[in-house]
Amino acid sequence: MGRLGQSNIEARWENVALADPAMLPAHLHMQLTRVLREAVSNVIKHSAAAHCEVSCTVTEGMLKLTVRDDGRGMDKQTLTQIFDPFFSTKPVDKGTGLGLSIVYGSIRQSGGQIEATSTPNEGTTFTIYLPRYAEPVSQQPAAAIRPTASGRGDRILVVDDNDSVRRLIVMVLTSNAYDVVEARNAHEALALCAGGRFDLMVTDIVMPGGNGYELARDAVALQRHMPVLYISGYQPDTFTQIDIEGIETTFLPKPFNNDEITQAVRDLLDRTPV
Repeated sequence: MGRLGQSNIEARWENVALADPAMLPAHLHMQLTRVLREAVSNVIKHSAAAHCEVSCTVTEGMLKLTVRDDGRGMDKQTLTQIFDPFFSTKPVDKGTGLGLSIVYGSIRQSGGQIEATSTPNEGTTFTIYLPRYAEPVSQQPAAAIRPTASGRGDRILVVDDNDSVRRLIVMVLTSNAYDVVEARNAHEALALCAGGRFDLMVTDIVMPGGNGYELARDAVALQRHMPVLYISGYQPDTFTQIDIEGIETTFLPKPFNNDEITQAVRDLLDRTPV
């Protein structure tokens, strides 16, 4: 039992034999830290909670992390959207709406699950399940983490100058069994296209130093027949489009949720001739 900085946040660890830190993958350590920081930060800033409890137990070989508060809670409609990218209950200029989406993507990518329950005026509970590492990572079987999705190892290039959006898309697609490479701008994307094969490119339309249509035109010259998924918060007819003969394209408006970006990628790949 202990306190986490704030006097109203209580931490409890029940019958948990944690592995030597050297046995825990670095990405899991960072993700666990991110989960705790995001959950506790939201409690402190936004839930009006008088008390927050963080507990950790082991159940059925999984590490079960629970963050529970007695704050204002959420209604059913809000609860169904909290893990969607860009969804936020904050004012427009007070956040990106990406925090919990990034947490969700990190946990799924690590072979875990996250669930949320909430009752208005009573509080919210986040329950996270992560694989428990009881022996060195090098001894873990390769099949221990099983993606549950639509990817088939297809190699995807994701291009977006917004770091939060780009990293979120990368996490979502990676957790769905795609091989994902990221680029911050057209220059980086073209260098990657010149150096290796990609099955599909996801690109924002509005970027410094060249828009997504121009990038697609130049990238397809290097990657013949590579399909392109355009994403943007603006409608596509806002810009002068460039027709590229012989490739499949589609447009996905922002904001989108995890399922929409995954399905859009899969649909575009499926209708592209091999």
